[in-house]
Amino acid sequence: MSERTTTKTDSIPAASKLKKAQLALILEKIFELNNVEFNDFKEQFKSSKLLKLDDYGSVGFEVNSEAKSAELQNGTFSVQQEDTNTVRDAGPFINLIVFVRDGKLIELQIYKD
Repeated sequence: MSERTTTKTDSIPAASKLKKAQLALILEKIFELNNVEFNDFKEQFKSSKLLKLDDYGSVGFEVNSEAKSAELQNGTFSVQQEDTNTVRDAGPFINLIVFVRDGKLIELQIYKD
C-alpha cells in the first residue's frame, strides 16, 4: 500500500462539505462580484442535488428544475481571495470558479494556488 502524497489543496475545506445554505451565500457573492444576476439561478440551486466531484473542492449541481437563465447561457466566471491564514501550507490565493452550461449551474470549483 502506497503512502498518500499531500498536495497543497489538502488544507482547503472541500465545497462538498459545506452546507447548502453556505454554498448559496458563496454563489450569490460570486455572481454579484461578476455583475451577473443570481435570481435566475436561485430556483436551480434550491432544486439541485449537490455532487462531490473530487477531493479538491469541486461540487457539481444536478439541477432538478426547468428554470434557465435568460442572461447567461454558457460561461465561467470567478473570484479570487487572498488567503491570510494558510499561505505557508497551500498558497496565497483561494480561487472560486462557477461553470454555467445551457443556462444552468453545472459546477463550483474551489482551489488554491
